[in-house]
Amino acid sequence: MNNIHPYLIPAFDVYQINKQLTEFKTPDAIKHQVAKHYAKDPIIQALFGELTTKNMIELICSKTRKKEIIEPRYATIYFLKDILKPSLKTIGVFVGLRDHSTVIHALRTYENDCETDRQRFNNHVKLCSIFKIPNKINFFK
Repeated sequence: MNNIHPYLIPAFDVYQINKQLTEFKTPDAIKHQVAKHYAKDPIIQALFGELTTKNMIELICSKTRKKEIIEPRYATIYFLKDILKPSLKTIGVFVGLRDHSTVIHALRTYENDCETDRQRFNNHVKLCSIFKIPNKINFFK
């Protein structure tokens, strides 16, 4: 770094470059972003109070079957499959020890709900913009 002109040093910030390249390449990073998005949901805040991202991740990976928590869990499963492309069994392990058939059901249900419910579709589009991936689901009503 001694041979580099002082004005060019900020351009070689390796930490920032690596952070951008690996921003959403781990299951934990994807779960964190989905949990961060849904923790701000007014319905979830009314039911569970103010949640931190860590608490929301715990709820997503828990065994609860409440409708308000299932939607973020299904979104997490969808984006894990879309971004990382692991096996269905691996996704089940990432999201709280679920089997592959549960993951298949989650993927189908999430896509169907996004196609028919405007609020879920809007949440999906916001998450696609956060993850910087193209939207593959069309809204039909």
